[in-house]
Amino acid sequence: MDYSIQHEDFEGRDLCVRLSGLFGSAKLVENGTEVSGSGRQHSVRGNSGETREIVLESSLIDRLPVVVIDGVSIRLDRALRWYEYLWMGMPLLLVFAGGALGVVMGIAATWTSARIFRSERSIVMRYALTGLVSLATVLVFLGIATGVQLAVDANRDPASKAALAEVASLANQDLPRMVDDVTELVEIEGLEGILSFRYRLVGITSDEIDADEFERRMGQILREGVCGGGDLRTQFLEQGIAVRQVYFTADDQELRSFDFRLEDCN
Repeated sequence: MDYSIQHEDFEGRDLCVRLSGLFGSAKLVENGTEVSGSGRQHSVRGNSGETREIVLESSLIDRLPVVVIDGVSIRLDRALRWYEYLWMGMPLLLVFAGGALGVVMGIAATWTSARIFRSERSIVMRYALTGLVSLATVLVFLGIATGVQLAVDANRDPASKAALAEVASLANQDLPRMVDDVTELVEIEGLEGILSFRYRLVGITSDEIDADEFERRMGQILREGVCGGGDLRTQFLEQGIAVRQVYFTADDQELRSFDFRLEDCN
């Protein structure tokens, strides 16, 4: 989706910010072509002939960036109101209490709700849809977490392939399932000493997403989610079980794989 940038020194030029997919980075685009830059910073010559420094500043909660041109901030769309943040913020609790799976599902649900609040739907429909997104996310998470908990408790050797395969089998009864409108949790696999979660980015091919930016955004967040004292740490890492998060694009190309062990938390 493209968001036009309104600035007096770029009048008459098709300069915009493009958001592609859920985890793709925001890109600065002019006349349909991506403008090169260093991370979030770009240098673009304005109509006056002067070079303007353009920075795209995004946040964890709201994926739509604020454009900063020579130190002056420009909003591409209206700022969400505090009560909208409050209404759509329930899934964010999963970020702090739900481990890596909670991080992925919580952030994805919040970004989806932010987009719904900025849509042209009626106020009633916006609140109804975002409420359903939050409720569905929490219910799916609880279903998977409960299945994992019961399976682990039933096995004396939780790190064995047989025990983890049972964990995966119980959790996979509700899979595949969409985490949000572009991310699908395809399956959970139990390996020897490893519980692996496989995700597919629906409709996003390998040439449509910046793998390095994806890794930069999610690597540290996932590590903090797994290592932060939630269920994944106490029930798996501390039992000698590694947690693996694997992401694939729609054309079945592996995007990134994140492995976490207890020693990675130190």
